Amino acid sequence: MKNNFASRSVLVLTMVSIFLAAGSMFSAAQTLKTIYSFDNRDQNGSFPPAGVTLDHSGTLFGTTGDGGPRSCGTAYALRPNGTNWTLTYIKDFGGLNSCFPGSPLVEDSAGNLYGSTNGWGLMNGALFELSPVAGGGWRQTDLATFPNGCDCGEYTMPAPIFDQSGNVYSVSRYNGLYGHGMVYEVTPNGDGTWNELELYDFAGGADGFGPNSLIFDRAGNLFGTTTSGGTSGGTAFELMPMAGGGWQKSTIYSFGTVDADPEGLIVDKSGNLYGAAEVGGVLNHGTVFELSPDGSGGWAHKILYSFRGTASGDGAVPQSPLLFDRGQDLWGVTYSGGISTGSCSPDGCGTVFRLSPNSGGTWSEVHYDFQTDSTGPAYPHPGLVFDQKGNLYGTTLGGGTYGAGTVFELTP
Repeated sequence: MKNNFASRSVLVLTMVSIFLAAGSMFSAAQTLKTIYSFDNRDQNGSFPPAGVTLDHSGTLFGTTGDGGPRSCGTAYALRPNGTNWTLTYIKDFGGLNSCFPGSPLVEDSAGNLYGSTNGWGLMNGALFELSPVAGGGWRQTDLATFPNGCDCGEYTMPAPIFDQSGNVYSVSRYNGLYGHGMVYEVTPNGDGTWNELELYDFAGGADGFGPNSLIFDRAGNLFGTTTSGGTSGGTAFELMPMAGGGWQKSTIYSFGTVDADPEGLIVDKSGNLYGAAEVGGVLNHGTVFELSPDGSGGWAHKILYSFRGTASGDGAVPQSPLLFDRGQDLWGVTYSGGISTGSCSPDGCGTVFRLSPNSGGTWSEVHYDFQTDSTGPAYPHPGLVFDQKGNLYGTTLGGGTYGAGTVFELTP
């Protein structure tokens, strides 16, 4: 499992455009490059904890977990400028409820951005909204706050999601009635205020604890994972809305026998769920798995790919949520693994991977290594996004000109 942010070593590398290895299913012309290097000496922030979101104009929005004018992190906009990119920070975090953002930013139809702050320690965590202000600038509104930190130790936090009515849903991993995490909803009142409602409090043990990011299926059911509990290695769960109000929770799978520590899920058109487990598999470097309805009310678990780690030139510690492309291939990142050279030895700087379904029900994996002989990206975090041209964007916690993380682009 990844170390917490405070104990991670961040590496100084050099910037480069890197070509994919011959023989890979990726195009030989495909390149990975750093489009922005964060500098822990300036006010734009450093160490981005999660991926980016893309708006209709091609602007990338994200957060940094540290730095900024008040050393509490920032929210930024990264805009294309010809062949270059220009970064401006749109929010400098600070204050009791507003320190250390940890989730990806999510945009609603009105252009508002939503995310979460860790808080950590004596400060509170918060679910916040950033709204563009006429004439420039952004206004922050805290929709829900959590005592002594929303996330309590994990650096990357789950992204909030929306229902069709504009209500916002998310999780807090270590709050709730029993202190083992909760799923909650915040609803707008129409006057600028919001109501928070706890939908489910995890009890720990077989019930699971430490919930991760949520998704809706087409029927309006919520699905997610817990990183611990269940049999031993976490759970996948479903929350179903009941006709009279409230939600009914069921554990659909307990991890721990062949893989463990699952992260966020995604769902396909048939209702199958996909995710990554950070440990387990053939060589204990993590897996990508599928959970499918079995036709009798249960769910079948299948490992699609087992990561082999640096010794085999493969990735290790896969991150969720994954991402479908238009061809229904699965894309994701591994936090470590890949080529083990230079400053990233012996664990590797991580990979971008793609899983493609074969006709016989198996899956083929190809990956792109984050290399270490320059100031290129290192140690990617979850949160990939495609633009309309098929370019892929994400962030890394390490690497870059100043060793404080990057935003990268993988071009077709």
